[in-house]
Amino acid sequence: MADPPKNRPRLSRRRRLLIWLGAIAALAGGMYAVWDGWLDDHVIPKRWGRIAPGVYRSGMLEATLVKQTLERHDIDVLIQFNGQDLSDAKQKAMEERDQWRERATAAENRKQVLEQQLARWEADRDHQRLCQRLRHLESQLAHQTHRAERAEQRACAPADASTGPANETQASATLTATAEEPACPDLRGNCVLCVGGRKQVRDHYRRVVEAANGRFLHHDGGIEQGSSHLAQMLERADQVVCPVDCVGHQAVRCVKNHCRRKGTPCRFLDSASVTALSRALPQLPVARPAADR
Repeated sequence: MADPPKNRPRLSRRRRLLIWLGAIAALAGGMYAVWDGWLDDHVIPKRWGRIAPGVYRSGMLEATLVKQTLERHDIDVLIQFNGQDLSDAKQKAMEERDQWRERATAAENRKQVLEQQLARWEADRDHQRLCQRLRHLESQLAHQTHRAERAEQRACAPADASTGPANETQASATLTATAEEPACPDLRGNCVLCVGGRKQVRDHYRRVVEAANGRFLHHDGGIEQGSSHLAQMLERADQVVCPVDCVGHQAVRCVKNHCRRKGTPCRFLDSASVTALSRALPQLPVARPAADR
């Protein structure tokens, strides 16, 4: 004999009511979602309204509603306005602004680069002009130096009576100029130091000093010989001459300090010519040679 079926527990009336209410709410929510999300736009025109007699406005119509809406309201002309979202327009404007700012920054950087290149080109052009000017001045200096050397050689060369009448006028002029210059005294073995001057006429300086019974020393004024060598030569000198147009500033300062400290006779010449040296020697006092002191 089969067992009788067991009695299942029965739900209370209140619980069944809650279940039915939940099912109805879920169904209503689903129907509303379908209506609002898709069915509404396909059945009722969106934001439909009457502006004036025979003039209506609405939102974007679905393709299924266009024909029946026009026929229902007896509309002959349909005007469609494609609106633009303000947020999209603002975003686009900001993007365009950023693009123009980037272009302006790039243009400013390019301008700075071009200005730097222009400054370098101007500096190079100025440097080239200065180099050309320097080469021109060096050429003029070499030409003038060559002419001065030739003049010194002619002035120091002895007059030759056998050269004929063509040189008699030059010889007489040289003798007249020599007669006007003061005679060089006897240096009595004094050591004369010449600081500076032109290297090409150094031998002529030596002849003038040795012709006056003196001993000759020469320092180039800092071109190749240093100041330590100059100090040693100043200690040996009894007299010092210094052409100011062919000597370094440091050498002049060293000569002034030594002669002021030691009391050595010193004469600064206006030019580096042999004539200037010949005129300066008689003006220097002749002392006992330093080797005998």
